This record gives sequence, structure tokens and C-alpha cells, in this order.
Amino acid sequence: MIKAKKLICLGLTVVMTASLLTGCGKKSEGRVSTTGFVDVDTETEMTLSYCYWQDRKIVSELINDFQEKYPNIKVEDLGQDSTDGYNENLTNLSAAMNLPDVFWLLGECDFAIENGMLYDMSPMWEADEDTKNVLSTVNSLKLGYFGTEAKWTTPVKYFPDTIFANKALFESTNHKMPEKDWTWEDMKKSIEEMCFINNDGKRIYGYNDYRTIVTWYPVAADADCVGEFGWDGTAFDFKYWADALKQQADWIKGEVHAPTDTAILEEMYGSSEWVASQGVVAYQFDSWWTWNNLFSREEYTSKNVIYVPYIIPHTAENQKSEKFIATMDFGGISAATKHPREAYEVLKFMTWGAEGWTKKLEHFKELEEQAKTDKTIDVTTLCNNLPLCNDETVWNTYKTEFLPSEGDEFGRGEWFSYYLDHIKEPIPYGGQQIPGFTSFLQENYDKYSEVGVYSWVVDQGNDPHDLVDELTNAANQKNKERLDEINQMLITN
Repeated sequence: MIKAKKLICLGLTVVMTASLLTGCGKKSEGRVSTTGFVDVDTETEMTLSYCYWQDRKIVSELINDFQEKYPNIKVEDLGQDSTDGYNENLTNLSAAMNLPDVFWLLGECDFAIENGMLYDMSPMWEADEDTKNVLSTVNSLKLGYFGTEAKWTTPVKYFPDTIFANKALFESTNHKMPEKDWTWEDMKKSIEEMCFINNDGKRIYGYNDYRTIVTWYPVAADADCVGEFGWDGTAFDFKYWADALKQQADWIKGEVHAPTDTAILEEMYGSSEWVASQGVVAYQFDSWWTWNNLFSREEYTSKNVIYVPYIIPHTAENQKSEKFIATMDFGGISAATKHPREAYEVLKFMTWGAEGWTKKLEHFKELEEQAKTDKTIDVTTLCNNLPLCNDETVWNTYKTEFLPSEGDEFGRGEWFSYYLDHIKEPIPYGGQQIPGFTSFLQENYDKYSEVGVYSWVVDQGNDPHDLVDELTNAANQKNKERLDEINQMLITN
């Protein structure tokens, strides 16, 4: 742990040169290479602390790999088994001047900004050739810059939003599966067609959702949209959001959306079990983690509930776009670290770099074998996120060794293959990339008319189009206020 003076990360000037790699800490003793990128110090003995959640078995192996590569660097493992109390723990460490050298951020970006925890890694990131080999939107959308010229964080975990189609249901009811390169219009048509009473008397619904079209549609319909609520990188526009929320309300009212009330499920099916588990929905709108956590398991396949992934479609007019919403956790470097270059290397190896991902897949294979005899190892959570690097070998290994592929007994391979080839342009949820987003949700969206916007529309039957201007202005104002606060901190410090 580092005993440091008060953190003033955001007091760093936004525009930094390559010579100012050390931020609030001491300069690393590494050499400057011919590219201007400071090499990792391989001589000075040092300890760097690393704070994250979950994946502890994999991370412990990666730490060993990193320390083998850099024997002079010890990585102190501060991982948590879950996210419970994570931000509170991080805040306490910061208050005690013991902020970890490298750490993940849970939830919204405002948390770390407000607490002045982050170090500007832009000189290193922009000089590192390996950053050209990450998923394209990380750089094209300047993820982790938060509207400034400094890169404070970078994605460390990636779970694409996913539409899971109930392949067995389509086949058993003689309905044609949609094309893998479907459009939004194709999806809408299929969802509405898959509402009927089955031969066994069971009611079949078009879809159930954990992730929603309300979030997806603005990106699907607008080529300029790169975030929730029509965010284009500088401002919000709720026009397409309103169209989507109206569609969601209509589908719920028209019973295209499956019921969620357990009493209703018990009455209809004799079981209050989740509808996706019962196999009575055509589509489950979810996140990628649901594959490893649930749909890959024998408890589903043994009862012929077989799901395959589909990409989030775009409208016919915007079909060239492959951008889509995803859960992307972010991580950064402590403003107080004495070894920023080496801390950067830890973050890279553990999260987004191709070298680390290659090692991660090797260890996952080993743990997968161990899990056959050691029931304490739950492999469904060890490698349930997808690579952030764009390395062809890493992706091919993931696709062929850890997912259904050619020869799969349930015929799922072609869907997984297509899906993985078309999920390389993720967009984070709003709170993870847009300053002020969480404040807008808490103070405006969720408190609208005392019940929140969603309930005001879906439960009370109001038209969301009536709120477009009001919500657009409120969201843009919150973003401006937070950016002004950040810029003022930069100027003041």
C-alpha cells in the first residue's frame, strides 16, 4: 500500500506531455525508448497493489505470470469475491491515503472523479502501440476521457448486451429462426409472431427482458448515437428514446412481454420459475454473462431449453452500424502511485492486453479441468466476460475452445460464430462514460412526477414524446454542470 499525500489527481493539467508520466507521484526509473514510451523499470524492487472484484482464481494466476515476467515487481492482491461494499472500501482506502496503485471502478464514473482518485494515463496510452489492438470504440469514442483531453480510466471488463433466442421453441413450434444479420424491423416482426397458445396449452410470449429496447433503440436507429438517451458524444437527444419507451409500453399492455409477477406465473404454468428457464418466451433480452451463468448449463439443455445469441439489431436505414450497448467496467491508476508506468503495465496485463488475455484463457482451461473433480471451482464466473483486445488468436481461441462451435450437439455453433464476429464495437452504459448521467437519473428521471418516468409512461399510460424536450434539456444541463465542476477543479489545482 502507498502512504500518500492528499490526492490531487484532477489537479493535473489536462494536456500532459510524455515527460510528465508521473502525475502526483515520483518519476519511474525506467528508460525512455526510441518511441518516447517509458519502458517498465525491471531493476527497482517495488510493490504495486491491485484492487478488483470477482475472478480471484484467474487473477491470482495472472499475478504469478506478471511477477515471473517482472521479478522486481510484487503485485499485492486486494481483490474482493463480490462487489459488496466495493466502493465503500475504495473510499475508505482513499481517505486513509492507502489508495491501491491499480483499481477497478464499480458503477458510475462520477464516483472516482468526485473523490479525485485517478491518474491521467493518456501519455502512456497514446504512445503504446498495443492500444491500437483494442476494440475500436475504446479509442474512437475516447472511452475513459470523460469529455476532457486526459484519459483517466479504460475498460477492464466487457459484457455485450445480448438477445438470446429460444432455438428449441422455434423448432418445436415450426417457426423459422430469424436471419443472424437481422434488422430491428425483423426483430419486431418475430417477437410479435411468437405470441400464441402452444399445442400443449401453454401461453408463449414474444420476449422477457433484463436489458431493454429503451436503451438499445437510440443506438440502433441513429448512426450518430454513442450512448444512452441519444448521447452523441457531446449532448443528449431523447427523440428515439421516446419511440422505444412507447413501443415497450405497447408490448407490455398487449401481452407481448412475458409477465413477471410470480403469482401470475404460478397460475399460468404451475410454477413461479423464471419464464426464460421455463422456455415459454421466444427471446430473452439480457447480458452476455447469462450465457455462462445460466443458459450454458445442463439444467437448461436437459429440459430442451436451448438458447443461442443474436446481436442487437439496427434499423434497416442504419444497418451498416455495428455499435451496440454493453456493460463495460472501467479501471484506472491511482493518482498517488509512485510507479505510474509499472502500474499501467499491471492494468494492461490484467485486463485488456492480448498477452494477459492469452494467459487468462490458458488458466481458464486448466481451472475448467480442475473443476471436474473440485466442486468448489465455479467456472461459470471465471471467464464470462469477453476480450477487450482485438487479437485474432485470442478471439479464435475463445470462440472454438470455450463456446459451442462446429459439431455442437445442439446445433448452436453457427450462431455463436456469427455473434462473436459482430460484437467488436461496444458502447458503455451512460453512467460508465458520461459525467452527470447518474445525477440526472437520480434527480430527474427516477423522480419524475413522484413515480419516475418509466412508471409514468408504462403504468399510467402517458406519452413519453411529451417529455422529449424537458428530459433532453435536463440531461444536457446535468452533463454541463458536472463538466464545469471537473474543469474548475483542473484550473483550481
